[in-house]
Amino acid sequence: MSRIPMFLGAAAAAALAALPAQASMNISSAPTKNVVCSAGTCSPTAKGAILNVTDLQNLLASSDVTVNTGSGAVTIEITAPLSWASTHRLTLNANFNVSVKALVAVEGTSGLTVNYAGGGELLFFPGGKIDFWDTASSLSVNGASYVLVNDLATLASDIAANSSGLYALAKDYDAGPDGTYQNGVSNIGFGGLLEGLGHTISNLAIQGGSGVSAVGMFEQTTDGIVIRDLNLANVNIQAQGGSVGAFVGQGGVNFVNVSSSGSISGGTEIGGLIGRSQIGGNVTRSHSSATVDGSFGDTVGGLVGSGSGNIFYSYGTGHVTGGPKSAVGGLVGSLEGQVIQSYSTATIDSHGSATIGGLVGGLVSDSTVTDSYSMGQVTAGHFSTMGGMIGNIRGSVSRSYSTTAVIYKSHAPQKTRIGGFAGRYLSGTLDSDYWDVDTSGQSKACASGCHTVTGLSDAALKAGLPSGFDPAVWAQSASINNGYPYLIANPPQ
Repeated sequence: MSRIPMFLGAAAAAALAALPAQASMNISSAPTKNVVCSAGTCSPTAKGAILNVTDLQNLLASSDVTVNTGSGAVTIEITAPLSWASTHRLTLNANFNVSVKALVAVEGTSGLTVNYAGGGELLFFPGGKIDFWDTASSLSVNGASYVLVNDLATLASDIAANSSGLYALAKDYDAGPDGTYQNGVSNIGFGGLLEGLGHTISNLAIQGGSGVSAVGMFEQTTDGIVIRDLNLANVNIQAQGGSVGAFVGQGGVNFVNVSSSGSISGGTEIGGLIGRSQIGGNVTRSHSSATVDGSFGDTVGGLVGSGSGNIFYSYGTGHVTGGPKSAVGGLVGSLEGQVIQSYSTATIDSHGSATIGGLVGGLVSDSTVTDSYSMGQVTAGHFSTMGGMIGNIRGSVSRSYSTTAVIYKSHAPQKTRIGGFAGRYLSGTLDSDYWDVDTSGQSKACASGCHTVTGLSDAALKAGLPSGFDPAVWAQSASINNGYPYLIANPPQ
């Protein structure tokens, strides 16, 4: 089966984020305007085109309908609830993005086709999702057909039959009545694509067994798979070792617009999304508020436990803990890759000595952090290496800042490396980096090194963008992010 790239790489994500708002064909509750519909085809006649949702539903009652862009309108936006129960197909053809901002319900055995041009995306916004009431309906995206599933048992069975297939979740699903899965929902080694269509799987419970190497909804995956537009809410994952994550234990996964909440614990590499991200894996426009808990020697991150991939436009807000000799970070415990335009507000704690950072625990050689920030809390004890932004730096950090409170558990540090920005600088380059000397409680950027990292008072950091910060990437407002600089393409939630 042919594969289609439905994830954003760094360049595509950056291009999408940097583009101004595009003129759209808007399917909304407003009266139809600047649109002509003839012989089952609706096309704009000017920018600012509006197709009334009731008018569209009436057309679908009697025939197939194609909605196009054109005449200056390059995107299609669905901003009002849309449903139809006939057997007729709706086709959306866009020169750029198709954005779903309200519920789309395919109630009969009809179908939906979505086509977008190169550089565009199928995007889901809060409140937006696509429901299929009957899995005999059809979904096609850019010429690829998807198998619709409405429960986890069917998904696992389908993957067992075709591990490289393209699957789409037809509706929200409550996994609570399923009981507790052992090690994962699927252990096949998924190598395809799962499109969540903006849906939520709630109350997924997994118990990992002793000696198991990977635990998660998918225990292991092959490199290059895609999981997108899906939320795992209130997961409860308890393992006894191995790589552990809400979505995937280990693999080279491309996550796009996914999120998790709940609790995850007990592995050796533990993350809110994935335990171990292998080469080729990326996390884009994703986040986690899960409690992620490790113990002795573990590598623990709010999104990724141990990563050889990249993180773009993402954030962590949960509670992340590790034990003695662990590596702990608000986004990733140990990173061999890139973090770009991402942030953490996580609370990070260690039960003993650790390498611990507000964003990244350990930054491995040749890795980079760019245009990112941390503003949570980091707490550790004796023999730790702890920093507001990063624990250990072996790599490059640029145009980034930390307001994270760096708290030592005892009265007098013993053989502990502490800094407002990083615990220890070992190698790499630092450029246009800052830490808040007031909120961090630390007068030094790092225990040693970091001479080019600048300390600012809280008032100074809120007074304007720091030197070197690009106003095309960063913005500042007294009413947003408590007055601190925020990322335009990844605003605080």
